[in-house]
Amino acid sequence: MLTEDIVVSGVAPSTPIRVPLTINLQPVPEATAKQAVHRLTMTEMPYQFFRDRATGQGAVLYRHYDGDYGPLTPAPSIRNGPRRRRSTMDSEPRWLKELPREQSLRLLGSVSIGRMVFNQHALPAIRLLNHVVDDGAVLVRTHLRAAVLGTVGMVVAYEADAIDVRTRLGWSVVVTGVARLVTDSGQVVRYEQMLHPWVRQQMDYVIRIDPEIVTGYEMLDSAYA
Repeated sequence: MLTEDIVVSGVAPSTPIRVPLTINLQPVPEATAKQAVHRLTMTEMPYQFFRDRATGQGAVLYRHYDGDYGPLTPAPSIRNGPRRRRSTMDSEPRWLKELPREQSLRLLGSVSIGRMVFNQHALPAIRLLNHVVDDGAVLVRTHLRAAVLGTVGMVVAYEADAIDVRTRLGWSVVVTGVARLVTDSGQVVRYEQMLHPWVRQQMDYVIRIDPEIVTGYEMLDSAYA
């Protein structure tokens, strides 16, 4: 057992914290990304540490919450400033993976803001809205003078995403369905409690979109697709 100075939570402490570390003198296994994925699938370990054969550097592959795999991205060095060298992996084109309906709706519900696309005066229009997903439906709140209220009875699209522009990884989900006004007073009260407007405006109406078409794609690193 040896002791080393460490940095905790990205902040260098005024007094170095000393903790026991176990040093393994065995060489780090060398593998390609695909080989690392295969090794991880053969174990129940949450991650796989290996020496990337393509770069010669250490790498960590971990399990996503949904069962897929992804690489850990190193944080910028504190001592050397926030600059980070652009890796080959960041500059490569990504693979698009089509997502199943259930996963797409789950991802849509994991974020709070999206974009409604609809027809207004025979022209396409887009509005930024916050939303919730309840029982597979998308719900938004609006007011009397809003253009969104005019979508009731129309086929609309609703899109949300979470994409890291630096790593070019993330997902996008689009649902298409008829916008319907929620008229049941009990449901209106329930949705008002679930969905709080992001703007200072009295929102008296709740619109529900029951998806008839759900399209979801995830941008994956080509090495882990």
